Amino acid sequence: MFRPSPITLQRGALRLEPMVEADVPELVALAEANREALRFMSAPQRPDWYRNSLAEQREGRALPLVVRLGNQLVGTTRFMDFLPALPACEIGGTWLDAAQHGTGLNASIKYLMLRQAFDNWKMVRVQLKTAASNLRSQRAIEKLGALREGVLRNHRRLAGGRLDDTVLYSITDLEWPQVKAALEAGFIG
Repeated sequence: MFRPSPITLQRGALRLEPMVEADVPELVALAEANREALRFMSAPQRPDWYRNSLAEQREGRALPLVVRLGNQLVGTTRFMDFLPALPACEIGGTWLDAAQHGTGLNASIKYLMLRQAFDNWKMVRVQLKTAASNLRSQRAIEKLGALREGVLRNHRRLAGGRLDDTVLYSITDLEWPQVKAALEAGFIG
């Protein structure tokens, strides 16, 4: 049965590394500097948001990663909600410094993570979720080639406490070859 273990993924200067406790203060400071851009998330300005994911990692339920460009920390993402019997997982908890928005960095991050999930871990499904009010994130997920499956109503609280719906997307192992080829073509073109 599948059990996740910490990994490092790299493509050029982009490196996804296992999050460690020492990363938390820098992540909190970066999240605070990006407070407006993170309004669709629950609490990335709080240390416990990261410490909870580290606890989930110890329990084998998540793999939180820090996103670095060279030696500069620019965000975070994670594998989570593993379903070992399928196997399947979710990619989520992703946020990037606003200076990285629109640069293609998110597509590179997701490419590395999807490649790990499908090519190495042999996942049959990877899901991604976002706040219904976060249209930018929905466009980014759709641009990856994920299919919108539906809406989970009143499913999340945003940073300000407002209730919001969640939009659910997925990519399956049967779709992955096409998604992978399209992402790789985008990197070349």
